Amino acid sequence: MEIRNYLVPKSLDEAIMVLNQSPDNHVFAGGAWIKNTLKKIDTAIELSTLIDSKIKEYPNYIEIGAMCTLHDLEESALLKQYFGGIIAKASQSIMGITVKNLATIGGTIVGKYSFSDLLTALLAIDVTLVFHSKGKLKLSTFLTTNYPVKDILLSIIIEKNQTLGYYHKVSRTSLDFAIINVAVTNNNNRYSIVVGARPGTAAFALSAMNYINQLKNITEQDIEKTCELAADELSFSSNFRGTKEYRKSLAFVYIKRGLKAVINHVS
Repeated sequence: MEIRNYLVPKSLDEAIMVLNQSPDNHVFAGGAWIKNTLKKIDTAIELSTLIDSKIKEYPNYIEIGAMCTLHDLEESALLKQYFGGIIAKASQSIMGITVKNLATIGGTIVGKYSFSDLLTALLAIDVTLVFHSKGKLKLSTFLTTNYPVKDILLSIIIEKNQTLGYYHKVSRTSLDFAIINVAVTNNNNRYSIVVGARPGTAAFALSAMNYINQLKNITEQDIEKTCELAADELSFSSNFRGTKEYRKSLAFVYIKRGLKAVINHVS
């Protein structure tokens, strides 16, 4: 990767101005993955002095600064109290400590990486993103539209509630990229099902969610049907980590386990 210029802006307005001057200008968060996606950068814009990295608790929500590292997410006692701890669990499964001390939640989100573990957990609770120019935007909207990322992500807001969560990653080794990852949540009997690393950016299994969310008394057969719908509607493909058939089978198995866990209130 070639970087021609490196800028430490004095303000967010300056950072936005330079960012929009050229398509080859890019912001730097942690920089852990950017070398895998970009070959040439005219001006790299350093944000560490302008963006918060703290995890803050308010009466009704949690706010995470976009420069928060994955290691800080993993270690947060606050995040472990909510949503079955799925944000901390997803962060725990990402590479080793060196990478987790470098990679940030903001860089992970804006990168929309197809291998991401964290995106799967964040989408399952559909966090709210706060951008400098665009303002507030749901993660689900951001991931499914071609929203131009010539903006700066400031923070992530998570509503505090009693959502139950389940997260599981399948990989060849504990520190390898995922063959597949799955998150399932239950918020007052409204279920979300997300599968990532298919390979592909984390996505809702919408047909499966629509089916199970209209049921009142969920049976074993209903769970099986939900898993079948999810496995059929999501796209899977093959690479050196696994075949699309293997990924589809794994999705079925772990969606089923996830649903049973959140229905039975097991973290």
